[in-house]
Amino acid sequence: MTSVILDTDGLLGLFNPLDAQAEKAVDLAEKLADAGAEFWILPTTMAEFALLASSRVGIARTKEALRKIEEMCFGVIDVNRKMIRAAMDLYDRQTSKEESLFDCIVMVAVDTVNAQCIFSFDGGYKKNGYVLAKDFN
Repeated sequence: MTSVILDTDGLLGLFNPLDAQAEKAVDLAEKLADAGAEFWILPTTMAEFALLASSRVGIARTKEALRKIEEMCFGVIDVNRKMIRAAMDLYDRQTSKEESLFDCIVMVAVDTVNAQCIFSFDGGYKKNGYVLAKDFN
């Protein structure tokens, strides 16, 4: 079974029809779901999504999206001290402001649950050796 970690930009594509990646995100999510993929999410991803989505689609639509995300029964990866330490070490090695600590937590989570890919369109993951869901075969 394919395990997929959800990232904020992928979620924004799913819940903001005006997002540049909206069509690709919806198509990719449907393809993965049809193939029986197992989706995982982090509380930090939900928090980052809430912050960004509230300014892009408004607070009411963001709250609605968060309720839908919670109802989808994704696996939730609890972030612990060991993961934070590993993410901070990874963040120290980043050379671009485009790879945030949030992104580093996602990368550590991939390793934690042995996920095959990340539901994201962010090239920073590829720079760090991770596979994006759109590129996963």
